[in-house]
Amino acid sequence: MELSTNYIFYVENTPLNQTIEKYSDLLADIVTSKTAENTVGKNPATDKNSLPVNSNNLQQHNYDTNALEQAEAVFKQVITEQEDDLSSLELAGMLDGLGNIMSTIAQSKNDEDLLRATLVVFDNALDRVVESSHPLECTKIKSHLANVLYAQGLMENNADLLQEAIDTYMNCLVVWNRTDYPAEWVVTMHNIAITFYAHGRLLKGSRTFEKSIASFRNSLAMISQEDEPLSWAINHNNRACVLLSQGEREDDPKLIEQAIESYEKVLEVWNDQKLSLHLATLAMVNLATTKKVLAELNKDKALAQQAADDFEKILAVFDHACDAQCIKRCEAELSKTNTLIESLD
Repeated sequence: MELSTNYIFYVENTPLNQTIEKYSDLLADIVTSKTAENTVGKNPATDKNSLPVNSNNLQQHNYDTNALEQAEAVFKQVITEQEDDLSSLELAGMLDGLGNIMSTIAQSKNDEDLLRATLVVFDNALDRVVESSHPLECTKIKSHLANVLYAQGLMENNADLLQEAIDTYMNCLVVWNRTDYPAEWVVTMHNIAITFYAHGRLLKGSRTFEKSIASFRNSLAMISQEDEPLSWAINHNNRACVLLSQGEREDDPKLIEQAIESYEKVLEVWNDQKLSLHLATLAMVNLATTKKVLAELNKDKALAQQAADDFEKILAVFDHACDAQCIKRCEAELSKTNTLIESLD
């Protein structure tokens, strides 16, 4: 069975936000608060251009690419002119900031060459840091490097890059342990989980999917639904995507039923907490797609009709929360679902 491609959700672009905040004086004339605004969890996300991107495990749709390109030029100029005057740690910080800016630009443009150049920048940053003396700074840069390896692996469908990203994230957990750095540990574990998922889709068998699900289990064990509803929902949505792919690969309806249960929980939390309408709509698309897959596997006409009704509802009521690509997908899935219903008569 061909694997469905449901929407994966990403956490906010913390590396870029931190870069803009750390170097606010340097970028004051270029990057405004509007440029760095992030939609997730802060406003309704009804912008039709606000699809999550497969990049840096982040949401970056509200970033002004032109402003970031100006910021990139500023960083390169400062590094060139002041390299000899900066300490190794200061230079590493500047290179790390430059890498975060370049990474965001590259992913917004799907520019593989710029992503490769970004990897070189992060490698240069790591060359400037003595890990034994500055383990936290080194780990932070490694995590940013892993983000880019993940993004490049997705762009190129490159299993080796995704494995390198997993290994790099794992290395970060040596310093960012669960006890001393719980927030960093949870984000890194989530990143490992979605990278295992992407890796598993390129391989045969289900072992890598199982590793992804185990990683989500670890991250969710540290997240309170009540205190961190957005993070909880993102992890459960992404875990459901893995369950669906594993169920499709193994022709196992029970796994797909678990995916449906997870998507339903996600939507309950989104509705209760009044979180992003845009992401809630994408979760609806995920749920409807998963119902269609299960209906086809079980030859269940009633469930197929539920899926068709869900797609029709999304197109009729929530079209303002989708971009053109999402609407096109729903229309295609609705057509497939109606064909399935006819075949089950």
